[in-house]
Amino acid sequence: MSNYDPALRSYQIADETYRIALSPDHPSLAIAQANIGMIYIDKGDFKSAIEITRKSLTTLGISENHPIRGIMHSNIGLAYLRCCDYTLAMENFEKALQIQFVSLPPDHLNIATTYNNIAAIYFESEENYERALENYERALEIQLRCLPSKTDSDIALTYNNIENHFDFSIAYNSIGLIYAANENNTEALIDYNKALSTSISDYPIHFLRERI
Repeated sequence: MSNYDPALRSYQIADETYRIALSPDHPSLAIAQANIGMIYIDKGDFKSAIEITRKSLTTLGISENHPIRGIMHSNIGLAYLRCCDYTLAMENFEKALQIQFVSLPPDHLNIATTYNNIAAIYFESEENYERALENYERALEIQLRCLPSKTDSDIALTYNNIENHFDFSIAYNSIGLIYAANENNTEALIDYNKALSTSISDYPIHFLRERI
């Protein structure tokens, strides 16, 4: 039994219970099904992740622009991405972004995550460095506006700041990779140094997961 199996079973039990006790448009049912898709992605069973999440999108009673639908499209995008199907990955990330624009605040971290994933596809599949850079900078702009400061004294934010350093480092490092690919070594060095100053450097392109 893998480490993911107990979590998967727990989400499946929750899903079965919610189907009996809740209406099809209840957000808890949608969240349980989105989590099941995430677990299958973590297990490396991308086919099941895609099939289950696509089925959920057609059977759920939540509105077409509900933020959980955005997360589900993002999950499908990640699954296709791991299968190196960049066309379908991009299609689902763009659908997720479309939903996020109308259902989330403009500085929501899930929007930054989607920009990051779209940028990584441009970088890896098309070597379209200009479009990749454009999307990485959009992601970084949101992160800089909405993530707590490193110097915040609130202990409750400390754990967030640890995660935030990771997000900032990935963004700066990815932008540095873009400049390096375009032979702009000065700008690349600046962004690599920013990545290093936030404690993580020498990262490859990263795809990020959204937060439920």
